Amino acid sequence: MGSGEADPGHAPNQAPRHRVRIARPFLMGKFPVTQAQYAAVVGTNPSKNKVAWFFGRSDYPVESVSWKDAQDFCSRLDTSMAQGWRARLPSEAEWEFACRAGVEAGCANNGGSLSARDANFGELEGGTTPVGKYPPNAWGLYDMHGNVWEWCEDDWHADYVGAPGDGRAWCAVERHRLRVVRGGSWYSYGDSCQSSTRCHYASFARYNILGFRVAVDLGRD
Repeated sequence: MGSGEADPGHAPNQAPRHRVRIARPFLMGKFPVTQAQYAAVVGTNPSKNKVAWFFGRSDYPVESVSWKDAQDFCSRLDTSMAQGWRARLPSEAEWEFACRAGVEAGCANNGGSLSARDANFGELEGGTTPVGKYPPNAWGLYDMHGNVWEWCEDDWHADYVGAPGDGRAWCAVERHRLRVVRGGSWYSYGDSCQSSTRCHYASFARYNILGFRVAVDLGRD
């Protein structure tokens, strides 16, 4: 997890590069949560990009949702889950694990660098695109790079010094206002869409570059 000084796009907040053992089994959403899914669970669609929505397209990622909105979605979805599964935001470690899909080297989950064929970034599309438009990673997960930044459960920390080694979310006893987002967006440069890139926003922020995907625990603690 993270990057070293010799890695392309390295930043101090990605250090130190370290090993993490994901301690609990989980499922990760194949796509970011879509506008249709969000509306079905919450009853509203806050997304700024609603042109596609008006023309019957429901497969664009929901955006302009805060961390608190994402938590509310998971809570509502949780009540309808069967088999004792729990819907939640992924931890930052789980997100990077899922993004890399077994690839330790390179800037992207293809083992190399990002190109316009790999993801929606750098304002190439002028906004969000339907989920699944670009190729998936080796584990069948789409849009882990670009399209929308994805909220994680974790509080923001300036680096990985003291980070948990078991893959769980890194949260203070008194929660911070800033939360982690990963993956970059349609508006981001390529360096901001790499597997190891980290950023943060206030938990109440709602911008058209912010979305999320859901993780599911396989059984409760």
